[in-house]
Amino acid sequence: MEWAMAGAHLLPAERRAELFGPVAQAFEALREGAATMEQWYTIDNGLRLSEALIGLNIGNNLAPQIGDGRTALEAVGARLRVTGLSTCRAAELPLVREATELYEIQLGLCTQGEISKAVRAVQRKINGAGFVAQQHEETCDV
Repeated sequence: MEWAMAGAHLLPAERRAELFGPVAQAFEALREGAATMEQWYTIDNGLRLSEALIGLNIGNNLAPQIGDGRTALEAVGARLRVTGLSTCRAAELPLVREATELYEIQLGLCTQGEISKAVRAVQRKINGAGFVAQQHEETCDV
């Protein structure tokens, strides 16, 4: 019973900071044009969690902005992989900024149980994608 009640409470400030702090720091590096691939993944994971929260009806009206932010972030990531530089184009940074800010707002609206569900959903999605890529590599021996 205590476990169920704890899951129904909003995320405490410490947990929100634990989830959003690294995203905010990574965004700052991106803003400065100095983000590493690891920092890019930190932002991407935050926005994936945001999408998972939308799937749980937490800020589902934010889907277009989060989607636009992820699209802009993917473009930055593609260039970062090729050039090693995380420089954003003019429209990209504001889109990623808005998406990360909306993710922070969602964290203030969700319960401990909901964030747990969202984290598991993202982990399943990432693990599933990794499994598919591994299968493709194993069947495409060249």
